[in-house]
Amino acid sequence: MNPLLCLVERHLLGIRIGHRTKKTAMMAYADDVTIFMPSQTDIPIIEDLLLSYERTTFARLNIRKSKDMAAGLWDKSMNKLIITRYCEITVLCFRITSTVIRKQ
Repeated sequence: MNPLLCLVERHLLGIRIGHRTKKTAMMAYADDVTIFMPSQTDIPIIEDLLLSYERTTFARLNIRKSKDMAAGLWDKSMNKLIITRYCEITVLCFRITSTVIRKQ
């Protein structure tokens, strides 16, 4: 799993969480991985990274356990991934919704 995590951190910009200055591209716990893609242009990148990881390790993404959630300014009508789309997900006990709250 570690090679995939390193690839994701190296190739995706990620998002800023809270008051942290460094952006986060993913979170992982055991074999659960959450990838943050702030732009739809990240989709081909993550598809290539996953394909490369799968070919190298013979591991496979479990589509039935995978979730997709578009947040912010994404075109939510377009779902390029073959993963079920949600409006809300829970990651490591934190509820994340598809709505972005902007600071004023």
